[in-house]
Amino acid sequence: MTDDVDNDHRLYVLLPDSWTAHAKQNSTKEYCYRKSEGEEHFHLLMKGEIYLMHQGEKYCLNCALQQEAVTRNRMHWQHS
Repeated sequence: MTDDVDNDHRLYVLLPDSWTAHAKQNSTKEYCYRKSEGEEHFHLLMKGEIYLMHQGEKYCLNCALQQEAVTRNRMHWQHS
């Protein structure tokens, strides 16, 4: 096992009391609450996709990263 940070795919929720993580269980059409930068449409959440939920709103991990709800920085708690 290496300590290479580039291979660390873990994400950390900055406010864990406000967000919950889910894996989409079905194929019903559900969309991310936030549009990706430069896009005109909301994107579809896919069966098996991991997403975050906040106050009833669903966010794909890419959008959660963009709005800084999650971080890749495992030492984030030291900088709060």
